[in-house]
Amino acid sequence: MATLGEGGEVVVTLKDVYIEVRRLQDTVATMTPLATQLADHENRLRSTERWRYSLPVSLLLAIGSSALATVELITHH
Repeated sequence: MATLGEGGEVVVTLKDVYIEVRRLQDTVATMTPLATQLADHENRLRSTERWRYSLPVSLLLAIGSSALATVELITHH
């Protein structure tokens, strides 16, 4: 990798940079399937959240409309 020069400075050659870039490419290549899996995870969580927050509202509307229909039925007979 990097070597120490004559005056104590660190010398980084193009070969060193190339090796590190290749390692980085390999790391990114191994992370790509994980990114796809994380995106799928996030989509599933979002759909669960939508279901969770819409259920109480749907239940209230269903109960309210049933009660209103019952009241209408009772008052018209």
